[in-house]
Amino acid sequence: MSQQPGARTSAMLDAACDLFLEHGFSGVSMNSVIAKAGGSKRDLYSEFGGKEGLFRRVIAGICQEVLAPLEMLPMHGGSVEEALVTFGKTFVAILVSPRVVSLQRLVASEASRYPEFARDFLNHGPSSAYSIAAAILTECYRRGEIRRDGSEELGAIFCDMLVADLQFRAMSGEVIGDEIIDAKVRLGVDVFLLGMQAPTRS
Repeated sequence: MSQQPGARTSAMLDAACDLFLEHGFSGVSMNSVIAKAGGSKRDLYSEFGGKEGLFRRVIAGICQEVLAPLEMLPMHGGSVEEALVTFGKTFVAILVSPRVVSLQRLVASEASRYPEFARDFLNHGPSSAYSIAAAILTECYRRGEIRRDGSEELGAIFCDMLVADLQFRAMSGEVIGDEIIDAKVRLGVDVFLLGMQAPTRS
């Protein structure tokens, strides 16, 4: 997990990320992060304020890292179906990846005590993906390929259609392969376009 704030901060975040995903939030101490990353407790508390602040930075960092492929997708070129399938396959593959599944489990397990963790995950993860989907849908609307302009709400509806049951299957331990993702995404795109595709001009 790469970060900008400097080598020492990056080392602390990388160490914390590995430890949290392996041992859970309660199973990690600030001393264990220092033992793995080096530095001092003073540095750690000065940078992050405490274990909660450190974990929130880890959430943001993982989300930024895994969503990078979505942000690199082209907004122009190809048919509406091609654009949505490409986005969908990339998005779903991210969501069911072991790293993201582990983070979701961890956030869910702490949500009753630390609801801010769930809010951070939503804001940095799914909401960011919804915004990217909305931008793609806006471009499709601009080209006259769908009937409604893209909004984050529409992006969220589209993304949730693609995910269907795959997120819960992944969290239960099932390995979701490329063939399953491809079939689910293509079906979701077909259903979405049945309601949203602009009528062809005669």
